[in-house]
Parts: sequence; C-alpha cells; structure tokens
Amino acid sequence: MTIGHGIIFLTFAHELIDEYHFIEQSKSWSEAQQYCREHFTDLAKIQREEDLSRVHIPAGQVAWIGLHDDPAAWFKVMTNASNSWRWSVTGATSPGGFQNWNTLDPDKWLVQKGVKQFILVSDYSRTWLGCQSMCRQNYQNLAQIESAEENQAAMTASAGVAYAWIGLYRNIWLWSDLSNSSFRNWKLGSPDNMDNNEHCVLMNEDGLMEDDTCSEPQSFVCHEEEYCPDSELMFAVKQRRSVLQTQMRIQTDVDLSDAAVSEQLLKLLQERLQEKIPGTDFKLRWSKAPEKKDST
Repeated sequence: MTIGHGIIFLTFAHELIDEYHFIEQSKSWSEAQQYCREHFTDLAKIQREEDLSRVHIPAGQVAWIGLHDDPAAWFKVMTNASNSWRWSVTGATSPGGFQNWNTLDPDKWLVQKGVKQFILVSDYSRTWLGCQSMCRQNYQNLAQIESAEENQAAMTASAGVAYAWIGLYRNIWLWSDLSNSSFRNWKLGSPDNMDNNEHCVLMNEDGLMEDDTCSEPQSFVCHEEEYCPDSELMFAVKQRRSVLQTQMRIQTDVDLSDAAVSEQLLKLLQERLQEKIPGTDFKLRWSKAPEKKDST
C-alpha cells in the first residue's frame, strides 16, 4: 500500500462578528429585506445579548430586524417551508399532507406506541414539550396522524375528551437568513399578533423586540458579512475577529484531492474542535499550499 502525504493549510475564524447598519429609510419588511440583501448580507440577525450593544437605533425610533413568521408558509398548510407544521416523531411534514384542523386548544394528549397504537394520557399540568418528553420516555412519541383512518383511531382513543395534544408543531419566528439563533428579547406583552396580522419584528433603541404588521413602512437594520475570493479566506476577518492558521501534514492512503474525502475530514476536525472548545463558532476551510516550481 502506498502512503501519500501532503501539506494542507487549515484556516479558521473564531467568533465571526456581524457589522450592523441602521438604514433610515421607510420600507416594508420585505422591501427592507431586499435592500439589505442587495447592499449588505441580510436583515439583521441577533445571536446573543452582546450583539445588542452594537446595534445603534436612534432614540425614539424602531427598526425592522430579520425575525419574522410568514403565515403564507404555514397557516393550516403542511408544506416543507422552514416554519411549516411538522411531526414530533420525524421532525418532518407528513408525506401525504393529511390535515384536519380545529380551532380549539388541547389539555390532554395522545401518544403512539409501536405501529400506530394510540393511547390517551390525562394530565392537565403538562405543556406540549412536557408531553413530548414524557411520551419519548415511556412510549414512542406524541401521536403522528397521517390519514383519515389514523385520525379515526386517534378519535376513538380520545373518546370522552374534548381535545388533546398530538405531535404536530412548528418552529415560529425565523431569521431572514435562516440562521438558527434562538435569541429573543421581547418587549413586555410581545409578541401579541394584534388582529392576527403581526408577523414581522421591530426593535427599539433599548434592543427590545415587538411584532408589527409587515407592510408598515419603517427604518431597518442590516447586517454584513464580507466574503473574499475562493483563493483567500472565505470570511473577511476584521480587527475584532481572530484568525489562526495551522499547517498540517497528513499521511494517508486516501486521495486528499477527492472533494468528498477532504470535506469529510474537515467535518471531523470541526466536530473535534467544538468538543474541545464548546460554544465557539468555528468556520473551517481548506487552503492548499502553493505548489513548488521546478527549478530545473
């Protein structure tokens, strides 16, 4: 077996920091999103409390940020949109798209066991998440209903009660760039979805968030990430960002020029780094060492 070796430079950025830009132009949320994507990266995302100190909104004003909840993507529709309804047991929508909506709120819940055996559990004190946890520990999961026949079986299991939790849920309030930041800093009483028509988020000078009608003309905040050509760093790193470069010599019997192999190795390195330094946002990219010219 021939063992090949080569030198590969690994460069990564630690704590990539977004630059925020307050734009004092009156636009709807979707217009603001388009403007930010054309001139910067996207409408502002807030990943942690420390970010709030770097967003400068003038006193007495509010501005759109990237948080929104598009009703067209989820309202009583089983789609593949990021914030559409999906099932607890799979984390995905039902292939058949079965739905049978009512307007009532549940206080009991149905679990499924084995091959769609539905069991009613009476417990008025549990939230949906509490029910999900209990079902996963003691049964299989909260009930997944994918056909009229299964719906009838679930109704039979829950006979005598008005309504019950099932496994249907959705992820509300997504960021415009689809980042997974869970940071929220709601103003007291928000979100309230007044008149069932407030699906976009404003932020004030104190960093407090509130929902509002997406068509309202408002100022807005964009965030910016600077991208470089492929031959350089994938992310431009400014003075407040840290960059480390390490040289690795790898001996292996696999072809490191194979994109799938190098990507798998990169993924493994990323996992190991995050295990050693949890909570750190590493961005890893390969950069091959320049080939030496033949002096002859």
